[in-house]
Order: sequence, then structure tokens, then C-alpha cells
Amino acid sequence: LFPYTTLFRSAATHTGGIVPVRLQIDHLGDPIGLDDMQPSFQWNLRAINAERRRLKQSAYRLMVASSAQLLVKDHGDLWDPGRVDSASLVGIVYQGRPLQSHTEYFWKIKVWDQDGQESDWSGPAHWATALLHPEEWQARWIAAEPDTAQAPQARENVGTYVEATAPLPIFRRTFQVTKP
Repeated sequence: LFPYTTLFRSAATHTGGIVPVRLQIDHLGDPIGLDDMQPSFQWNLRAINAERRRLKQSAYRLMVASSAQLLVKDHGDLWDPGRVDSASLVGIVYQGRPLQSHTEYFWKIKVWDQDGQESDWSGPAHWATALLHPEEWQARWIAAEPDTAQAPQARENVGTYVEATAPLPIFRRTFQVTKP
């Protein structure tokens, strides 16, 4: 369970007919190790009253914060575009401050229904980034030296040959089996 859930109890009760649920980033729920510098948000809607029909979203407000505590205080220090008049539930691209590698981010959303009635804030969601810039990688491939000289390689659909670059990484180790 998300450890900050108890911080997000809403004191207000809104009369909107829908609430945002199933919050996702790049089609994943609370992903860890996301390597997208401009992830896209999406959510589903749930009717508060199951008997009501033809409910739809007319606007949303999405908030991204660097800490759960800021999110509780309704302070999106990284991104808060305010109320956006849109029925879109999918593909809302992050347009806030640049994301950092190995960092956890928190977000929530509220929506307005077709009658302009505002929902409560959603429960919190979060994601964590992986390495976002190639220069941050410090590792080298573990690979064997090629067994033979590399032959020239044909370039597909061009009709010319180029010298081979580096062989593909080979992960292997020679060992003796001494027991049955």
C-alpha cells in the first residue's frame, strides 16, 4: 500500500457525480524506475451514484509535487497547470519542471463533471525515475573478446560492406563439472 494514503483524507465533500480512480503513468500504476522525462498521465472515472448515467468529465486539475507532504497541502511545486477544460483522460503529457534521476514524485487529480460539479481529490499516486541521462551510466558491458577476426558485414538493402564495429556482448564462463 502507498504509505502516505492516510495523509490524503479530504475534509470537503463535493457534489460532483464522478471521481478519478486508477491513476497511471505511462500505462503503469505507481511505476518504479521510469525512464521517461515527459511521462503521460491517465485515469479512469467512477460514478459516485451507480444509478446515474451519461456522466462525463468536462475539466481536470492535475498536481505533481516533490513530496507527499506538499501534495497534502495542495502545493504542486513541480507542476500544477490549474483547471484544464478537457474531457481527456489519457495522454496528458507532463509539462512541469525537469525530472531528476532516482527521484520519487507524487501526484493527484480532481475532475469536474458535465454539470461543472467538482470532485474530491483522488487518492495519491506516485512514481520513481530511473537514470534519465546517458552520461549518468557508469557501467561497461561484461563481454568476452571475439574468438576470431570480425568479417565485414553487409549493410542490408544497400549493397555495400562496412567493417564490423564491436561484437555483441557474450556472457559466458568456462567451468568444469566435478560432481554428478
